[in-house]
Amino acid sequence: MSCTTQRVPMPWILVAVGDTTEIAIPASAWIPSAGVRSVRTNMEMRGNIGGRVLSVRTGYQTCNVLDTVDSATALTNPGAQTADGVDYGTFEDISSAIAGKQFIRAVWLVKRTTSTGLVTAAVGGLLEVMG
Repeated sequence: MSCTTQRVPMPWILVAVGDTTEIAIPASAWIPSAGVRSVRTNMEMRGNIGGRVLSVRTGYQTCNVLDTVDSATALTNPGAQTADGVDYGTFEDISSAIAGKQFIRAVWLVKRTTSTGLVTAAVGGLLEVMG
């Protein structure tokens, strides 16, 4: 059985959040989920000027129809990042979680960890999909 890896860019964007409720922000294009067994993300955050009160982690969303998107699911690794730097994930088996779905994309899961007020940072990365 051969194994292939597809690399999908998660282009640099500026994330801004002012609430402690975690929100999902699309981080990559939709790709077909047929044959996907596991994924990992590598992420980098720069310019976190909120004093470590901005939490960013990666996850994924699935769908069958592009205008009816499922809720985001967080990846375990890398964990939440609250300071500038690079974090490398490990492959996680998501085959049962995406069974029957047509598409998958990476998302940024962002929230403010304390109090209120707008905090921002630039984030970018790479989604790796193993089939």
